[in-house]
Amino acid sequence: PPITDGANVRDLQKHILTSTHSQQEDDVDGGETNNVSFERPSEIAAMQKLLEFGHICPTGPTTVPTVPHPLQDPMVLKFWPHIFVSGNCSKFATELIPSSPEDSTRSCRIISLPSFCETGEAVLLNLANLEVELLRFEDE
Repeated sequence: PPITDGANVRDLQKHILTSTHSQQEDDVDGGETNNVSFERPSEIAAMQKLLEFGHICPTGPTTVPTVPHPLQDPMVLKFWPHIFVSGNCSKFATELIPSSPEDSTRSCRIISLPSFCETGEAVLLNLANLEVELLRFEDE
């Protein structure tokens, strides 16, 4: 499964924006107006984009250090993974993403993990059903 140190996810967050639409009821002319705002995606949303792109590090080697391969790009996803984990994230988050709207039998569990040293958080993943349990360790 793809497992990254999070640099590719943080880098992608800098390069893409997500839009949100909201409607206001009263316009000066009496009609409705649409407001569009743009924001940086969450780490989970950026990981979803990487799956959609089919590439673990689309900005490498330009902005994230990667080693070019002369025959093929090792960062290309050749299949839909069951698990995609990114470490050193700002917070724990997880989502189960179907490979397509038509095929809910093939899913990928996306997990963003914060630094264990900073948070004391770890994850247990059930490989049979892809369910996740967050563990918190406290220093006493």
